[in-house]
Amino acid sequence: MLTQNALELARDLADRARTEGRTHLLETEGLALLEALGFDLPPRAFVPLDALHEAAPALEEFEGERVVLKLVQADLQHKTEVGAVRILPREEEAVAAAVAD
Repeated sequence: MLTQNALELARDLADRARTEGRTHLLETEGLALLEALGFDLPPRAFVPLDALHEAAPALEEFEGERVVLKLVQADLQHKTEVGAVRILPREEEAVAAAVAD
């Protein structure tokens, strides 16, 4: 069911995208909208490039042996095609090396 909160978020996200000259939502925006609509989503953390020192503690929140590292950028819609998606061991060193690459 579409709640008022989800509807307002959808409008805000669409307005922001239009203002920035985009015709699509960023992955972070799309996931926020899905969450507002009540979808169950997998655990995730978004860390800005200028705050990567905060990524290591975020790794501890995830279960399993692997994590997926993705670059989120407004003009980059097809991340896999340009190597901007990596499946890595859930280890600080592996994530740091992939980010540096």
